[in-house]
Amino acid sequence: MAFSNREENLEDRPGDVENSSDFSYSVLERSSDIKSDLRRSVMQGSDADSGITVSGVKSIKIKLYCDLCREDKKLVPAEGFCVNCNEYLCMNCFDFHRKQKTLKLHVLKDKCNMPQDRDAVNPIDACVDKCSTHTDKLIEYFCHSCDQLGCSACIVTGHRACKDVDFVPDIVANMENSEESKQVKNTVQHLSQKLVLHKNRVVSNIEQSNAFRKKAKEKIVKQRQEIDSIFDRKENDMYAEIDEIYNDDQVHLTTASDLINSLTDKVSDIYSDLCSSSRNRCQLFVATKMAKKRMNAIERDVDTLKSANKVHNFQYNPKSQLQDELANIEIGKIKSVSSETTKRRVSSRSIDVSCKEDINETRTRIVTGACLIPNCRIAVIDSHRDTCKLVDLRTEQVISFSKFDCQPFDVTNVSENEIAVTFPVEGKLKLVMVCDDASLIEQKTFDVGAGCCGVHYFNRKYVIAFKKCLGGRPRIDIIDLQGQLLKSIENDNRRTPLFKSAYYVTVSPDGATLYVTERNKKSVICLSMDGQILGIYMMESSSYGIAVDETGSVFVCMTDLGTYSSILQLSDDCESAKTLFKVDRVFLSAITYCNENQSFFMPKYEQPEILVVKTENVDKDSKK
Repeated sequence: MAFSNREENLEDRPGDVENSSDFSYSVLERSSDIKSDLRRSVMQGSDADSGITVSGVKSIKIKLYCDLCREDKKLVPAEGFCVNCNEYLCMNCFDFHRKQKTLKLHVLKDKCNMPQDRDAVNPIDACVDKCSTHTDKLIEYFCHSCDQLGCSACIVTGHRACKDVDFVPDIVANMENSEESKQVKNTVQHLSQKLVLHKNRVVSNIEQSNAFRKKAKEKIVKQRQEIDSIFDRKENDMYAEIDEIYNDDQVHLTTASDLINSLTDKVSDIYSDLCSSSRNRCQLFVATKMAKKRMNAIERDVDTLKSANKVHNFQYNPKSQLQDELANIEIGKIKSVSSETTKRRVSSRSIDVSCKEDINETRTRIVTGACLIPNCRIAVIDSHRDTCKLVDLRTEQVISFSKFDCQPFDVTNVSENEIAVTFPVEGKLKLVMVCDDASLIEQKTFDVGAGCCGVHYFNRKYVIAFKKCLGGRPRIDIIDLQGQLLKSIENDNRRTPLFKSAYYVTVSPDGATLYVTERNKKSVICLSMDGQILGIYMMESSSYGIAVDETGSVFVCMTDLGTYSSILQLSDDCESAKTLFKVDRVFLSAITYCNENQSFFMPKYEQPEILVVKTENVDKDSKK
């Protein structure tokens, strides 16, 4: 590292080097030697005083007293001096001054080095700003090559090769009148004026936006009086459209207003820093340099206000002769859809969900749970391998593979980025977050009891089916989001157990009815939410997974192990059923249904595939 060859007038600089890492100076006769020693010590990376020997100092024997004690009408000999405060200090005040956190960076001189003449000290050229990297040091240097400020440690470690580094006190003469300082102040003032204009524009635009909204709604109300019987269905839609534009304006204007306030505060802070630093050239230099960097970012933000500080100019234009047209126009059709609507298979395909993690797995694959997740994804639970796969249905690829530390059974979707998984052996329900990268992270865990199998989330509640295992009682439990038990359904009115081994459970769209599959009883039980039996459908083979669509139709997997699997559509009261389709030599246990594309997604029990069956509704009046 090399320093610039600028002429330096050390004779005009008071102070010397403190025992800390900060530099201060005395009135020296042999300034060139001290200057050389000072630079050499910085180059060596040591504290400034370690490489400097002071000689030729004019020493004037003057009796000096502590300024602080003198205020208390005490004459205590001075043992030191604070350059920043420009005060003489006794030993007690000197030690207190040094230990105070707020005064830590003040330049202190001991008795041997303190000035004999207070007027010889010029604090306006003293460095007082703290280095952000080395907090125990002061900003004392400026690298012209890198346009960076730094302390002695910064210069040694980061600017050895730089050839234009200056000691700040050497280059701050008349800083308060420099072009750079004036330019920064002018820029600050100009930005302040621009922000005021933008702020006024926001106020004006808010009023204008309110006027647009009011005028449009007034026209809608006036028109509605003429065509009230027809317009009721359309009015709210128009309001929503207007409010959408208005809210969009408000969001942009609020954002612009907040940005203006923030930038105004920043500009005010910068201006205050510059004004408060005007009496200290070093501080003003540092403040000016820092202000320039901050101003660039502020100017960019101010430029963005041009596009953000706008509103939509809109009005409501009523359609002429709308009354006559609306009296005869067909706005849409209302189609009655009930749980009795029959579905039929349109097409079917299988999705391969094998992945590299399956290669070394020797345990049998036993898929027991599945649920659809927003953004065209499906979670598949393998209870024997203790895993959960996340499959992208658009790409038909496994996008996530997670292994649990115990055996899972079923899964339900809670939100766009959260699922809930049951663990029968542990007796736990675990909430699992689906991250943006599709990885799964376990969050909350609820102790719900051994034997918890099927689970369904609805209306901020979890409905859990329990089978008889590990001492667990066959039942249905309903718990809230905190895991508190809200209701347990176990016996009928005669205290007779309702279930022998409840496996899967789902809830009707209106939240009024429970559907539970009983594998051992080969049945589906329909219950009210208070536990009253509404219907039971007895099946030819064991019942497994169950699902409902948005109309309330109930679909259940019926499987004869090793022979076939059928998907049955049950009436909402479980009084009747119809076979939708049958699959030979495939065991299906879990089922989920997508209302959007009317498709079933059913992972195969022992194979790395998901069977996808697309269906369509069959109207009673449609021709065969």
